[in-house]
Formats: sequence, C-alpha cells, structure tokens
Amino acid sequence: MRFIQGISISAVSVLVKAITTDIYKNERLTKAISLISISWGMSPILAPVLGSYVQTYFGWKGCFVFIALLTFIVFAGAVFIIHNTQEQKPAFKWQLFIDNHLYILKHVYFWRYVLQINVAIVCLLAFITQTPTLLQTTYHLTFVENGYIDLVASLMFLIGAQLSQKISAFEPRGFNIVTLQLLMIMLLSAVLLGLLYQHNTNLTFFMVCSSVMMCITGILFPESLAKCLQFFQAQQLANQPRYGH
Repeated sequence: MRFIQGISISAVSVLVKAITTDIYKNERLTKAISLISISWGMSPILAPVLGSYVQTYFGWKGCFVFIALLTFIVFAGAVFIIHNTQEQKPAFKWQLFIDNHLYILKHVYFWRYVLQINVAIVCLLAFITQTPTLLQTTYHLTFVENGYIDLVASLMFLIGAQLSQKISAFEPRGFNIVTLQLLMIMLLSAVLLGLLYQHNTNLTFFMVCSSVMMCITGILFPESLAKCLQFFQAQQLANQPRYGH
C-alpha cells in the first residue's frame, strides 16, 4: 500500500511541474511555483493536525478513508478541468535533450538553487519525521497537542513564503547575501533541535528553534524551486506532455 502511494505521489510531483511550466511563463511561473511550493511544504505539516482529530474520533482507518475521498476529488478535477493543449506530441530528440541538460548543468546558480532546495527539504523532512517522537516521548504531548505545534510550524512556513517574494525583489548580490545568511541560521536551528534529543530542554526553546527553521524553509524553498524550473523553461525543457485550460 505504501509502495503504491509512493509511486503515485512521485508521478503527481513531476506532472504538476510539467503542467505549471507549460501554462505559466516568466514572473507568472515564479508566482505559480511559489504557491505550489507553499502547498507542498505546508501539507505535510498540516496533515498531522487534521489526522490527529480524524484518528481520535474515527480511528486510524478513518485516515485512509479521508485520503481516498480527497484523491477522488483531485482525480475528478484533473479529468474535467485540465485538458491537453497539444494534439500532436513533438518528436523526442536525444541530442537536443542532452545538449540542453549539459547547458543547464554548467550554470553555477542552478546548482546553488538545487542545494538550497535540498537543504530546505532535509530540514522539512527532519521536522516532520522526528518531531512527533520528540514531543510524545520527551514532552509527553497527545496527538492533538502535537497537531497544534505542527499548525504553528505551518504558519511560520507560510510567513516565510510571503517574505520570499519580498527577498526575491532584491538585486542579485543582495539576494545572494541574504540567502546565504538564512542558510546558516537555518542549519544552526536544525543543529540545536538535534541537541534536544540529548538534553531535556524546555518546550519554549523547541518552539523558537523550530519556528525559525520552518520560516527560513518557507523563504528558500519556493523561490529556489521556481528559479530552477526557469532554467528548464528557458531551454525549452518543460516536460513534453502539454497541458492547459
């Protein structure tokens, strides 16, 4: 069951990027990717909030029923709202494919954005996977109380995503300096959270460190992902299937 879920989620992730890069261009693409990135970042954090109530009142099986209903709604939207905008599939050319990718891989800024995305994802996954264990074993919180803390984290991620749009307006040198400083602060917060496993620290300290980390994750993740996809769009490497309204 989990294997099937993993394959489905991976397919959706690729298709969403292909659809978005086909429909939107330039600044509109950046805004669209930012919104999608916000949903990707907030969904794993908000899910425990909703899941805690579903599990409390309907049991663990209720979570799978809810996921099935949500999947049906999304599937219906994909069938009736998103339509194919290109009747004839363009011929795939290996040489063009290789040349375009080699061109992109030579860009230093592309690798920088990839690094920022990976750091943000690692911090996000670390928070999602380790926080429940820490809160329940160290602070003895219930599922619902754990959900409230995840809700605070999601709000900090949302605030960071809003700040990301402000920071992206900086000139390139200023933007690079700010993002480098934010990376250092986020890594420091992650290290401090890791030390909580070794020392029984108060909950306030945990909330401050996690809030800072999630806010910076919200700043770096959407903007970095949007800039990475712009490289592919500039080289006409948006995935071959074309979709639109």
